[in-house]
Amino acid sequence: MRKILTYGLLLILPLLFLLLGLGFHRANYSADPEYAYLLNGLNVARFKHTGHYDHPGSTTQMWNAAILRVTHLVAQVEDDDLTADVLKNPDYYIGILISSGIWLNALLFILLGFLAYKLLKDILSALFLQAAPFLSSSIPEQVWTKLSPEPMLVVATSLFIICLLFYITSEHRKNFKFPVLLALAVGFGLATKVTFAPIAILGFLVISGFRNKIIYSISVIPAFVLFTMPAWAAYKLMFRWFLGLGTHTGVYGQGKSGFLDPTEYIHNLGTIVSRNIFFSVTIAALFLVSVTVLILKSVKKTSADKSLNWYIASVMIAQISGILLIAKHYHMNYYLLPVLSLSGLGWLFIWMKIRPLEGSSSFLPKLIGILLLCGMLVSAWSNKAPLKLADYYYDQTNIEYDSVKNLVKEKYAGYTVIDYYPYSIDKMNALRWGNVYSRQLYTENIAKIYPDQLFYDVYAGSFFNWDKPIAASDMLKKYGNKLIITGGQINEVFMKSITDKGLRLEPLMIGRTQAIYLVDSTSSFFRQSDESSALSKYCFSMDSLSADKQFFVAGNEKIPVEGKRNDKEAYSGKCSAMLSATDVYAIPYRITNVKEGEKYMLTVWKKGDLKETYLVAAADNAGQFYLQSTDPIEDAGNGWVKVGFTFTVPANLSTPAIKVYVWNNSGKPVYFDDLCISRIK
Repeated sequence: MRKILTYGLLLILPLLFLLLGLGFHRANYSADPEYAYLLNGLNVARFKHTGHYDHPGSTTQMWNAAILRVTHLVAQVEDDDLTADVLKNPDYYIGILISSGIWLNALLFILLGFLAYKLLKDILSALFLQAAPFLSSSIPEQVWTKLSPEPMLVVATSLFIICLLFYITSEHRKNFKFPVLLALAVGFGLATKVTFAPIAILGFLVISGFRNKIIYSISVIPAFVLFTMPAWAAYKLMFRWFLGLGTHTGVYGQGKSGFLDPTEYIHNLGTIVSRNIFFSVTIAALFLVSVTVLILKSVKKTSADKSLNWYIASVMIAQISGILLIAKHYHMNYYLLPVLSLSGLGWLFIWMKIRPLEGSSSFLPKLIGILLLCGMLVSAWSNKAPLKLADYYYDQTNIEYDSVKNLVKEKYAGYTVIDYYPYSIDKMNALRWGNVYSRQLYTENIAKIYPDQLFYDVYAGSFFNWDKPIAASDMLKKYGNKLIITGGQINEVFMKSITDKGLRLEPLMIGRTQAIYLVDSTSSFFRQSDESSALSKYCFSMDSLSADKQFFVAGNEKIPVEGKRNDKEAYSGKCSAMLSATDVYAIPYRITNVKEGEKYMLTVWKKGDLKETYLVAAADNAGQFYLQSTDPIEDAGNGWVKVGFTFTVPANLSTPAIKVYVWNNSGKPVYFDDLCISRIK
């Protein structure tokens, strides 16, 4: 009977986490990062490389791929394949994926509690670990509401703690299997998000013996590679991303060059401490115990006691390392999730230190342990208010979204609706965002399902039908003067940029997360330019090479050859650049020192697949600006076609540069010739 009650007690907190999570609201059609992870999960499910590698986030993408496959199989959708069904019902699948993360974490919390009880022979020890997810409102909110790396980070932390429990309770800790198991858990966590690094430090610290530390350190590398397999083709770009984080003072590798901004760093440290009181108390308690142990170092200790002292200090070091790491670019609390999740482990080790107090009755240690657990539960209860408020605002966001959609249908039935991209909570906006971050693999599929969807891209300063730019004057000719833009609120900076480009908007409705703007066609004016009026122009013939034959040249400008030049096909001259089925990028040119409002025209001749070979222009941060085109604007009649488009340099680029290149996604050989970059404004 007692065992049944004990096991029942170990089910309470995980089931509470599960039930509250499944009943919690979330923002529907939230693009960032949900739709990037949805469509990259679809990439993996279709055995395609991912296009989103920043976190890296690979474990989330692989989990999503498995759940997407299973959900579609169980649903037995007869009319659509997996790709079509996901694109038609994206938020349904996101809801399933978020729920699967809640279930996975709840089951791991149950397993963690049962294993802790079995290995440590103590119910309080298990409850300390199970209470950890409730000690910060950031942990449940991220798991309950986001399709992001964070739910899988909590999974990774639970797996690490399970491996650690087996290690610290084993009589054979020198066995090499323990560093390998811990390395697998750490590799899984790092492949989820680089913010897992402090737990990697913890693993190194707790492993005893020089040999096992070496085994652990070496094993982390193949473990990371194993769990980032979907992103292996982007390792070079991933490295550049991490390098940018380390060499720039702003978030996401933006801002000034430098390791950190001292003033901002100190401010962030204070903010982290003030926003995470119980977390700060945990570190202070670990520090106090560690200092006390040092002061009493003359007291005789057993080997086990010394190990426990080191475990306590190691958790403290890991959590402080997390703060020091995140303070450089801190602006959201969820970046601390891995070290926040260690708080239960820290209190477990403190409890293990208190439990065998010498010279005390058996009741006193238990009383202290119960009081500590009660303190944790009180702290968890204090998070009820922020979670309740977050739930309310998610619900209100969805209500406002539905009401605006209904308002547009009822009051503006005769108007052409244009989505404001990218800062909007909207299904079409979210699909376009996710497609940009999944290597644009779904452009044709999405355009086929939603052929008439229009966007106004605030960064490009242009109208689009998915990936096809539409001149503002053509918009007026085709759709008349009844145009409205819906989506998020347009801030003053972007509104000024829009106005400067000749577009006048009149606000019709401004809400908390949604807005409606009327395009004032009578007051708007649109500047048109073409290649003939170019202020500067560079055309790269694949016949013109530098003296060392390493670059294609046009005047003083150059593009690396990179083995792409061939003499089998050519539009002009004797040579072209060839992309094979596996070598998918070529003729990269970087337009440097670009300024907001400048306008460029890009053209290139190509021969081969016309549907899945693209001319691309993108900012270093593709989320700020990304354009591609595969539509022919001229046909030479001999298999060669000319593709091209114009674009306007957007405001607030993190780096003043635009990358131009060609991309072959067809899986077949394709030839390119005569790339021209013209500045026309």
